[in-house]
Amino acid sequence: MTYYYERFRTELKIRNYSPKTIKAYLYYFEKFEKFTTETSYDKGERIFQFLKRHENHPATVRICYASIKTFYRLVIRRECPYSLDNSRKLSGLPRVLCKNDIMKILGAIRNVQHRTMIAMLYGSGLRVSEVVNLRIRDLDFDSFTLTVRGGKGGKDRITLLSPSLKDNLEYLIGERSPREYLFKGYTGRKLTVRTLQIVFEKACLKTGLDGKATCHTLRHSFATHLMENGTDVKSIKNFLGHSSVNTTMIYLHVAESRLNSIKSPL
Repeated sequence: MTYYYERFRTELKIRNYSPKTIKAYLYYFEKFEKFTTETSYDKGERIFQFLKRHENHPATVRICYASIKTFYRLVIRRECPYSLDNSRKLSGLPRVLCKNDIMKILGAIRNVQHRTMIAMLYGSGLRVSEVVNLRIRDLDFDSFTLTVRGGKGGKDRITLLSPSLKDNLEYLIGERSPREYLFKGYTGRKLTVRTLQIVFEKACLKTGLDGKATCHTLRHSFATHLMENGTDVKSIKNFLGHSSVNTTMIYLHVAESRLNSIKSPL
């Protein structure tokens, strides 16, 4: 590996970036390094041409740019010589499901544990990895909140816990130790992210929503529905664990676009 690759990896690790983020950043940085050795563009143009290679995959463009920008900030200690316009058109807004569709998905899942996990993606605005890593001690039935420990960026946060899930959760918890993982497989180990994704995909297939949503769509729906119900942006920011309120503001645009699509019945 090159000096810059190793230095970048070290800088990410000592700043406690998640293993998943480190893996993704290094993967695309390695590709960028290889591209750099094969071209003669200046720095800014080189980054642009590299991103252009992935122009049909916006999510890949964003992670590539995030990797390069973070490299410049942590290793080169300078501002990235190319700035990616972060503005999005309405067509690029996060997909959101209506509550009726979410209820259909939940109704298609018979396994109590699986249904409860999917419900928490929506009811608490969690990421899939956060659901599978929940421990019993993270739930507070007195205040109906739950604590997400070591979320994205290694941060802890408190979010909502739906009272409608109390009976199912108490059934799943039984007499187990508070230190145990809340959700477990038949082997006694915590469930994997992929297991939960498969459960969701099968439920979507049963309800005719196949290809229209992912597990993360439920997190987007949580934030958007709270926004539509009048919850303030700062509270939603805290529930989601965003570092900046600017990130949360995207859901205001989603809510507005949904409102604008509603026509008068007259």
